[in-house]
Amino acid sequence: MLALGAWLSAAASTAGCYTMSADPPRDAESRRALRVLKRHLRASRPGAKFYLEQLRLSAPGWTVFAGEDQDVRHGSLRYWVVRADASVVTGEPLVELSHAYRSLAAVGANPSASPEDLAWLAVALLSRDTALLDPRDYPRIRALYEGDELAPPELVRQDGAATLVFWVNVGRGWSPSRYELQISADYKVTVSVTSPQLRQKR
Repeated sequence: MLALGAWLSAAASTAGCYTMSADPPRDAESRRALRVLKRHLRASRPGAKFYLEQLRLSAPGWTVFAGEDQDVRHGSLRYWVVRADASVVTGEPLVELSHAYRSLAAVGANPSASPEDLAWLAVALLSRDTALLDPRDYPRIRALYEGDELAPPELVRQDGAATLVFWVNVGRGWSPSRYELQISADYKVTVSVTSPQLRQKR
């Protein structure tokens, strides 16, 4: 499960002044991305309070934050993606994911991000209340659900295109889903999502 540790406050009484009480980002790109996100939240969510954590991705040009609204702790996990040009991604998710994958050469021979980082970008742009499934939780999931397909994110390239497969958990309990992303040579992304069946009690 994703652990959200930092505290980001935008209380109305402080006119949208944001503070973080946990260990803040240290590198220049992360600090800039945090400033951009603060400005975005001041404008779009005045008075909101969030628990916030930066995801430690290695995806040059893209910084991802996960957050939970303090007042809606269940079903409130969401993500923000900040571009290198100091803007927060707000466009149509599949179009934005296509732009991100193109910038990272995801279907090329030497992509700039790992399959796991590409999967996290997809989770951040396509989903809410969803997190990449931790391999340490695979045994628990296998005990509850049929099939044995659980695996870390995998990117397979063929004929100038690629297929990215990864597993997520939805919500607070154990509700896994399998994402399969088809990435064409021109970086059009299509998504299919399937869920395994619960094991029958004997």
